[in-house]
Amino acid sequence: MASSSLAARVSETILRYNMLSRGNRAGVEVSGGADSIFLLSALKRLADVTVLHLNHALRGPESDADETFVRETAARAGLPIVVERVSGLAGPNLEERARHARYEFFARAAVIHGLHCVATGHTLDDQAETFLLHLLRGAGGTGLAGIQPVTSEGVIRPLLEIERKEIETHLRSEGTVWREDRSNRDPVFARNRIRHGLLPQLERDWNPAIRRVLSRTACVMASEELYWRDWTSRELAAIARPTSDGRAIVIDLAPLRLMHLAALRRFLRASLERVRGDLRRIDHDHILRLVRLCQTRGGYGAVRLPGLTAIRSFDQVLLTPGLPRPAPFASVAVASAGRVPIPGGGGALHFRVLTPPIDTGYNMEAGPEPGPINPPVILRCWRPGDAYQPAGCSRGWKLKDLFQEYKVPSWERHSWPIIESEGQ
Repeated sequence: MASSSLAARVSETILRYNMLSRGNRAGVEVSGGADSIFLLSALKRLADVTVLHLNHALRGPESDADETFVRETAARAGLPIVVERVSGLAGPNLEERARHARYEFFARAAVIHGLHCVATGHTLDDQAETFLLHLLRGAGGTGLAGIQPVTSEGVIRPLLEIERKEIETHLRSEGTVWREDRSNRDPVFARNRIRHGLLPQLERDWNPAIRRVLSRTACVMASEELYWRDWTSRELAAIARPTSDGRAIVIDLAPLRLMHLAALRRFLRASLERVRGDLRRIDHDHILRLVRLCQTRGGYGAVRLPGLTAIRSFDQVLLTPGLPRPAPFASVAVASAGRVPIPGGGGALHFRVLTPPIDTGYNMEAGPEPGPINPPVILRCWRPGDAYQPAGCSRGWKLKDLFQEYKVPSWERHSWPIIESEGQ
């Protein structure tokens, strides 16, 4: 059982971040390592616990031995256990793909077994390592916030304020055994080089309490990220609107030009995440290019970003996945009066046959007069180069000029219905 002092600190962390409520059912990820064994001991007194174990099958018989050890641990404690096995993880980006597999496993287990949350054994050391890893790779505020105590997906980290050495010392004092994963010392992984090389050097040469310093900094960054997340959510609701297909968003630029640069960068990051679903491969230079696009006044502009295109037209910017491809609707021949739906769901046009003098007081509710239209007119989408001659004018105008006069964004023009009669 967890010692009273460490158990009390775990309880304090749970209360501080509102991780558990009375009657909650919690999954506990147990790999067999010291952190997860201690976490299981601490949580089984506080919640209805189910043990979760994912066998990554990366170390052959050792991975199978870990699974057996966890099964035996759950059986001794009289706890239910859910075990899954994955394969094919070896190769590039192993750490990321293994992490993705774990969290997919958590999500499935939570749904199938009615779990309110899933607890993982991340410690203060993991937080310090993550902070350094992200700092060295060039992360901004979001990355430096590190490991969150509670996530929107229902993952909790009750050990995030306890050092790994405290846990191991406690387990040894009680004679509790755990499994050691030899891959945790493989220098091919960047986290291991930080854990066994850089952090000990920083402790020795700079600050013996460097792990707590880095963890505390990550905690400060995390609280600021929560503030910015709430702010960007409100601003997105006020400034951005989804397109009709829901895949893209259109943002009014006037409010953005009043924002401080720090706020604008945050807003644009949140906008990109809203459209793409994540911010993978989006870096600081991408955000700055988007800032310049939004701050430029007038005319047309576009920026290609990973998995997304930003297009500025007048005082709006469109953020859309991939490259926007106009979807012109098929031409329709209109041979008789009546209501003609615009292909693509863009409403309808009402055609009426009139004889001179033209009835300018026509009541649409009365319905169009029946009759053939000779010659038939064509209902189609706008094409670049289209022109018309307004009544009373001696020359033709390009429809592009009309769109510009009324500030119709470039991405909307292809959906405007055009009526053509004998090529005019």
